[in-house]
Amino acid sequence: QGGRGSEAESAIHIPAQDDAFNSIRSEYADMLKNQFAKGNNGLVKHKYITFSIEADSMNAAKSRLARIETDILNNFKVLGVSAHPMTGYDRLEMLHGIFHPEGEPFRFSWDWLIPSGLTTKDFIAPSSFRFGEGRTFRMGKKIGAVSFLEILAPELNDRILSEILDLENGVIVNLHIRSID
Repeated sequence: QGGRGSEAESAIHIPAQDDAFNSIRSEYADMLKNQFAKGNNGLVKHKYITFSIEADSMNAAKSRLARIETDILNNFKVLGVSAHPMTGYDRLEMLHGIFHPEGEPFRFSWDWLIPSGLTTKDFIAPSSFRFGEGRTFRMGKKIGAVSFLEILAPELNDRILSEILDLENGVIVNLHIRSID
């Protein structure tokens, strides 16, 4: 374990840069080191960002989305955070993993869609969903619950989100953020 521990600690190191974000980098690295020291029960956390826009045409949308993607990736890079865009296949594989938590392998090829008459949903959906009373559901052998929280505030303290994301269970958090003028 010593080798893996030192490897993980070196991956946590975020080098300082000539900008105003070194205090953020240092705080983030300290938080990661604390989490590493506590152990995370083998839990791996993935964070994704999806953004959307309204546009008059597909070409206009593609152009604007490409600029937004570049801006977001550059902002993460400035903070020393590794981020990369996902392909359509990557997104489908990620969703399949969510809907098949028992580890069923993802089998898919874009070439299969037209001849089969199937859609991408058919390749990622679980064999069944069973919705119970209230907010609970069953997906395969897993039981889940859905909660909705609407916060209408000019500012949102990041501590709330941090506490939710620090839970030791497999949690999926979706934030739909719309600026209020």
